[in-house]
Amino acid sequence: MFLKWMLPFLLVISANVQARSFNTEIIEYIDEVKVIAFINEDDITAAAQWDPMTQAPPLTIADVIRIIKKQATDKHDLDKLTVIEFELKEIPNHKNYWHYLVKVKVNDKSDHSADFYVVLMNGKLISAIR
Repeated sequence: MFLKWMLPFLLVISANVQARSFNTEIIEYIDEVKVIAFINEDDITAAAQWDPMTQAPPLTIADVIRIIKKQATDKHDLDKLTVIEFELKEIPNHKNYWHYLVKVKVNDKSDHSADFYVVLMNGKLISAIR
């Protein structure tokens, strides 16, 4: 009798479960600093694929700087912002999906630390954690 009622109950519950996209954890090193970013799997697949042997990158360094400047205007004065380092890396376990890893110095911080960002090839900016 219990199993007879359990099946309809499970069907009702499972009908309400929505598809969920999981995050991919990226661990990178830039300037001897370990940086971690969590990127939604849908954001990775929405980004442009790039084959460095046959194409120019879909997102240039000038594009990345423009994106970071736009983000910085929400937080800091642009004259207090300095880009320290760029790295272009393939996303682990995602062939032909690349990202920029950017280290930005904010000159108004008293602790002299930096901010880190991951920029996907579609321009999506993701804050990274030191």
